[in-house]
Formats: sequence, C-alpha cells, structure tokens
Amino acid sequence: MDKTQCFLLVVLGFFILWLVATSVESRESYNYLNRKGIQTYVLYIPKRFNTIKKNMGKLDIKPIYVAGFDKKQIQLKRAYDKGIIGPDWYRSSINTSTNESLKKNLANSGRIACHLGHLEILGLFLQS
Repeated sequence: MDKTQCFLLVVLGFFILWLVATSVESRESYNYLNRKGIQTYVLYIPKRFNTIKKNMGKLDIKPIYVAGFDKKQIQLKRAYDKGIIGPDWYRSSINTSTNESLKKNLANSGRIACHLGHLEILGLFLQS
C-alpha cells in the first residue's frame, strides 16, 4: 500500500468515526427531549405512517402521532365558506393565470390539509 492509499484510508476512518459520533450526539439530543418530559408531535399522512414511526423509533422519540387531513376531501370553495382560507387567498387560488409566480402562491388542498394538521397539533398542545 502506497502513501496515498494509506492517507485515504486514514481520512476514511476519521470520516466514519465522525459519522458515528454525530449520530450518537444527535440521538442523545432527542433523548434529552424524552428525559426532560418534553412532548413531541408528528403530523403524518397515512401512507407514510409506518416509515415515520420507524424513524421516530430509531431516534428514541415517543411522539403523539397526529393524522393529517386528507387533501382529497378538501374543496377550496367549502374551505373559503367555512373561513379556513381568506378571500384574498381564495381569489388568487381560482385565478387561472399562466403567470408562474402567481401559481406558486396558490392555495391548494395539500397546503390547506397541512395547515389544518398543524392547527390540530397546536390545539392538542394547548389542551395539555
């Protein structure tokens, strides 16, 4: 083995040690949440629940899981009528403009579902 290969092997070794150390350090910071009794919440969509639960388990986080709203069940007009979205957002959402910058700001059912899920979590937090 020449000097270059030896150097690369040492650098690789240090990199692996750094990965392990930061992984343990990160895990410890999450354990801190549990040790201090800090409740965490996880908003999820049903098709991703198993993956999310598995990842939370790896981090030793014991959250309260909150199922997100189904974006397919949300209709903009009904959300507007119920006051979930404001008139400006609703008007811009039904705008059929081809302007790309306007399209990025449109309300859509996914954004509304996410927003409602976070409001649900805030409600649970306030009840606790």
